[in-house]
Amino acid sequence: MCSVSCGIGTKSRTRSILTASTDGSACTGDLSDSTSCENPACGDNPDSTVDNNALNADAGGVPVWAWIVIAVVAIIVIVVIMVIVVIVSKKAAANRALDFY
Repeated sequence: MCSVSCGIGTKSRTRSILTASTDGSACTGDLSDSTSCENPACGDNPDSTVDNNALNADAGGVPVWAWIVIAVVAIIVIVVIMVIVVIVSKKAAANRALDFY
């Protein structure tokens, strides 16, 4: 089996010697073997283990669009707070001006 489901990977296999040879000679040959393997490109294989929509999720699995929504909401909250601060400041300044006269 290839080490990747899309793109270029490695196919490995191993074997074990379970019993000694009957004539006492040593077993020959490698106990492991590997070769390269190639599957369809990652974007072209719908069954690949690589998410075809990798840009739609970060490493934590949260979709990118969710982070965008969170950022937009945070910006809106900051703007609303700034507007409230400006309004309260203007009212406080107006009250101080009235107290001055």
